[in-house]
Amino acid sequence: MGLAEAKTTRIMAALNHEEPDRVPVGEFFWTTFGSRWAFNGNIDVRVLATNDRRQVRREVLRKLNAAKGGGFILQSDHSVPNNVAPATYDYLIHLAREYGTYPLELGEFDEKI
Repeated sequence: MGLAEAKTTRIMAALNHEEPDRVPVGEFFWTTFGSRWAFNGNIDVRVLATNDRRQVRREVLRKLNAAKGGGFILQSDHSVPNNVAPATYDYLIHLAREYGTYPLELGEFDEKI
């Protein structure tokens, strides 16, 4: 299996929620798929279920890097379980509204794409 095929297999596994925290958002991702696909999800519900604002903030802002190329819809990687407090989900929405507008300014969580 060549490198491009291996990366594509890994991306498909992540997008099918087999590896929810492994969607690569680097150059390969955008040059291979970015102009043709829209992506959604990838907020790890296990992090949401901690109901820890610091961890939720890190998760949301880190994953918003995927929106830099456009075509990204922020949402959980699975259904939101009942152990996620409504206030935690409201906080996720607040972060998305505050930091998810262009140009993206993600502070310490900004990653080069």
